[in-house]
Amino acid sequence: ARGPGAHLALKMTAPTMNKDECTAQSFESFLVERDELVGIIHKLPAEPENDDLLERARSIVGKYQEQPELLDPHLASLVTPLMEQLRGAFDSPQQYHRLCKLIYTFCKVRGYKTVLKFFPHAVSDFERTLALLEAQRGDDAGTWETRYVLLLWLSVLFMLPFDLSSLDSALSVPEDDKTAPQQSVVQRVVALCKAFLSSPGITSTAAGLLLARLLTRPDMQDPHLGDFFNWCSSEIRSDDAFLVSGCMVALALIFKTGKRDELARHVGIVFDAAMESCSGERPLASHRHLSVKLVQRLALVYLPPRVAAWRYHRGNRTLLENLGSVGTANASAEPSAAASRDADDVDFDIPEEVEAIVEPLLSGLRDRETIVRWSAAKGIGRVTARLPADLADDIVESVLELFAEHETDSAWHGGCLALAELARRGLLLPARLGSVVPV
Repeated sequence: ARGPGAHLALKMTAPTMNKDECTAQSFESFLVERDELVGIIHKLPAEPENDDLLERARSIVGKYQEQPELLDPHLASLVTPLMEQLRGAFDSPQQYHRLCKLIYTFCKVRGYKTVLKFFPHAVSDFERTLALLEAQRGDDAGTWETRYVLLLWLSVLFMLPFDLSSLDSALSVPEDDKTAPQQSVVQRVVALCKAFLSSPGITSTAAGLLLARLLTRPDMQDPHLGDFFNWCSSEIRSDDAFLVSGCMVALALIFKTGKRDELARHVGIVFDAAMESCSGERPLASHRHLSVKLVQRLALVYLPPRVAAWRYHRGNRTLLENLGSVGTANASAEPSAAASRDADDVDFDIPEEVEAIVEPLLSGLRDRETIVRWSAAKGIGRVTARLPADLADDIVESVLELFAEHETDSAWHGGCLALAELARRGLLLPARLGSVVPV
């Protein structure tokens, strides 16, 4: 039996670790198969025929689908060697297809936005990657992961801070050279992406991201951006469900990535087609979701970026400070609020297009699919944050009308999502709490 001093003795003899060492040890323990996974990645080039090795690595990564953030401390040591192997495997189709399958698994589990940070961005990879993508067969169902990874990689390479004309070998060869590419890099990429936008899988999302990164470059917006908008506006009205989804994804990403001043010159091209996509009853939830996402981003182009002066500001963090400042705060609160509201509404006209967009956003709160209601609620919050106080209050009133007895459960849920979004952004003022709390 241990004596009363046994615990103290164990405590005194235990090794001490500082905070950084404890954190590092904890992070390492989160991915218990890290050493095995690193070993498999290094064995892949030496065992190109061993499919069991590849499937074992994919199964390890797939185990972290529900808590993908546990992979973050190890992504650099896992994804970087895979990309280096891919750079050296361009001449071996079997090898680069296997590598792309594993890279895609990381993108699926952790999300491509996080994994893209570890993709190489050397200038020498630019045309090699594009040529490899052009060599892929779009109808090959067994290698779609390769097309997906190459599209993502090109989206990183197109962020290089160099003029594209300096990276395009087709512009530096004599015109009589028949062996050289007849199209520029931009034309080749846009043509490829247009074809991939009609893909039934997530390849269309990667193609949309690549188009967004390419067409929003400062040296690329004229005339390519306007031409692409014209093409998308016609294709959105087509009967090809996959192409319609791909075009909406690309447009939504472009309006998210691009600069407002440049997009404002072309937004009218897309507006009518986007509103038509919201007006009709589309059977696919993905189409309704994308149309709601697209129109709200169009509204943000029409409205200037601003921080509403009228929004609710939380007071002091401690009760003592609140009690100490209550006398002086009450004396100046209302005049300052009125002044900020007056200053907020000076020289600010709301375009008619924004008023037209608010209606489908409010209708989206009634949609039977949760993802559509959620996107509509976020759109309501984003648009309201850029409106004057009076118009913002009208939107809050419209949201509260969803809580009528004759409305469906979907409308009530959409209204709750919208109120939560407004409250999160400080757009639900205390004067409205009397109407909101009973809900």
